Amino acid sequence: MEDNFNSLLNKARDVEASGVFVQYEELNLKGNWQWMLCPYHQEKSPSCRIQNHHAHCFSCEAHFDSIKYLRDIQNMTFYEALESITGEKVVNNGWQNNRPLESVKIPSFEEALKMSEDRFPILFPMLVTEQGLINKQDIISYLSQYEFENLRTSKVGGSHTITTQCKQFLKIIQNTK
Repeated sequence: MEDNFNSLLNKARDVEASGVFVQYEELNLKGNWQWMLCPYHQEKSPSCRIQNHHAHCFSCEAHFDSIKYLRDIQNMTFYEALESITGEKVVNNGWQNNRPLESVKIPSFEEALKMSEDRFPILFPMLVTEQGLINKQDIISYLSQYEFENLRTSKVGGSHTITTQCKQFLKIIQNTK
């Protein structure tokens, strides 16, 4: 099967962002613009304006396109986001990030924990030290079942930050060997 990665990437970039966001968010029309609640922070009235192929929040300054939204907020991989937007399966003939897939190193659980400790200096102690989660299955189970809302705390930097960090931490741990 022929590699279709670049054509799907271009196709995804041409899709109107509102067509993707409307699947997950409530959009409001104000004047000539569509607005939505910013997915990167808690708010009561929409501050995120959708413009053609991207959105911009005038409150927290988040700026994102459909692919970034699906990766960050819907916890999809890059390929899953492309497939979701285009409705087609990505075929890239064994390459990832311009390297053959066999050369992409999958970290061990221990390596991922160490990387996460450095990357998430406040979240990591909350989950590992305070909750006592030390093995892969416990962490995955806890984060998969737990309402991220319950972890929200000002010491981590706000609701959008903790939710995003939890999703990123979960993805890192799930993708270990």
